[in-house]
Amino acid sequence: MPGTASDLRVVRGQIQARSVSLGAKEEWYTFNGSAWVQPVPSVAQPPTAPPTALQPPTAQPIIVDNRSPMVLRVGTWCQSSTAVGFFGQDSEKTCDDQPLKRFRWTPVLPTAGLYDVYVWWVNNDKRSPAAVYTVHNGMDANRTFDQRTGGNQWVLHGRYLFAAGSADNWVEVSNPNRGVVGADAVRFVPVDVLDHRTGR
Repeated sequence: MPGTASDLRVVRGQIQARSVSLGAKEEWYTFNGSAWVQPVPSVAQPPTAPPTALQPPTAQPIIVDNRSPMVLRVGTWCQSSTAVGFFGQDSEKTCDDQPLKRFRWTPVLPTAGLYDVYVWWVNNDKRSPAAVYTVHNGMDANRTFDQRTGGNQWVLHGRYLFAAGSADNWVEVSNPNRGVVGADAVRFVPVDVLDHRTGR
């Protein structure tokens, strides 16, 4: 029955031979010492699962809170103990309304690229209507926000190109004019690769 040596196999001490019918059905017969006997039941093989495509890791936002060691305070800042709507554990504010106080957040960015920068402040009707937020990436981009309203959430400052690391990347809030200014948190959201190509 077997045509070549490759058509033979030994299973548990028994010689078996392979036979392929006209319908291309493969069967194995057992040799009992004098003749080839009934086909050996074939064991169905489970279908092979297609390979799973590797997904690139999802980039995570980088958040720097007022409690982070990567902050810098210029002037006197106090914990805002009565604030409601802060991010994290609490928020801070200038201890008085005298100008020229600054609060700086410095991120450690894992890769260079475009990031959407968000800021978070606590709404308070006693806060400055003209808090200046500066995003620095080698150049300064300033925006003024009214901290009496619109906060208690992430507010987009803009989209900027940053180098990796923390050498020259930061966000700062200041009160160049008189007024109590709050400082809470900032967030850097990496822009998706497709967005990077289309600019949207």
